[in-house]
Amino acid sequence: MCGTRFRHNSDNLGEMRGIFATGGCVLSAPLPRQLRAACGRRAGAFPLFSESRKHSISLFLRISERKTGIHFSWKCSNGILEWMREEIFMTGTAKGGIKGPAIFLAQFAGAQAPFDSLANIAGWAAGLGYKGIQIPCDPRFIDLDRAATSKDYCDELKGVCAEAGVEITELSTHIQGQLVAVHPAYAPQFDAFAPEALRGRPVEQAEWAAGEVVKAAKASRHLGLDVQVGFSGALAWPYLYPWPQRPAGLVEEAFGELARRWKPILDAHEDVGVDYAYELHPGEDLMDGTSFERFVEAVGGHGRACINYDPSHFVLQQLDYLEFIDI
Repeated sequence: MCGTRFRHNSDNLGEMRGIFATGGCVLSAPLPRQLRAACGRRAGAFPLFSESRKHSISLFLRISERKTGIHFSWKCSNGILEWMREEIFMTGTAKGGIKGPAIFLAQFAGAQAPFDSLANIAGWAAGLGYKGIQIPCDPRFIDLDRAATSKDYCDELKGVCAEAGVEITELSTHIQGQLVAVHPAYAPQFDAFAPEALRGRPVEQAEWAAGEVVKAAKASRHLGLDVQVGFSGALAWPYLYPWPQRPAGLVEEAFGELARRWKPILDAHEDVGVDYAYELHPGEDLMDGTSFERFVEAVGGHGRACINYDPSHFVLQQLDYLEFIDI
């Protein structure tokens, strides 16, 4: 789920410069075509997206100025690293150092050590060679109320991670973002995502979720981060297949409502200087470039609406994940 932040108003992604992990080295060559060439030297790039506690799919890449992060399959990473060696170390164009890889912790969180606390799971990730961690806003790892109001507390969290040998790359509000907009058809499935006191109360769940996402934006700023990542939620997804025929205006109204719910949240992100990067994902209303652009238009071209790029879902949707970067 870790991925990329793309700004929707990028003029030319082909001219972006790259930075690995948490801001290391600036590349001199245009990024996407170079990456395409690097991946192309390795037959079968991105054929599998399996992930376990011993093996992650992700190589973390950041893009300077756009502040974008991309995670690539290890199936492709050897080609990318070969290109990096040729383009940076051999040509001497690096202005910093390569950092990474990073890992998203949500899928590993659990009740047993080392997956039960930030200190434990940070140490576990560092022990596997990771340099960055994307932290879900889960009470096991972060007290979001404290983080939203106390920079000192956030400094403590950064210290815990630094002691383990990793850095926080982003906060994740996938669960909370999902609950911002839930179609009634899916309410029973998502009910367990909400606090127990709000079970069976979708309106209150959406209000709570919006507040949590805003808290995470404030916490991100206290952590020195300028982006958080998550899901958009879904009101139109049940109508993806055009049978039975949809009533005229149904999709437009669904995106209009989605925008009405997210616009105040994005405004709150603007207030603290943090982007919200939506992970384009099946089951979400923002599932591809077209749906993302529809949403951006609905929120008035909001500058804080960005993309969290995860190529694994593009494979499942039979989309060209590399062409997406160029487009």
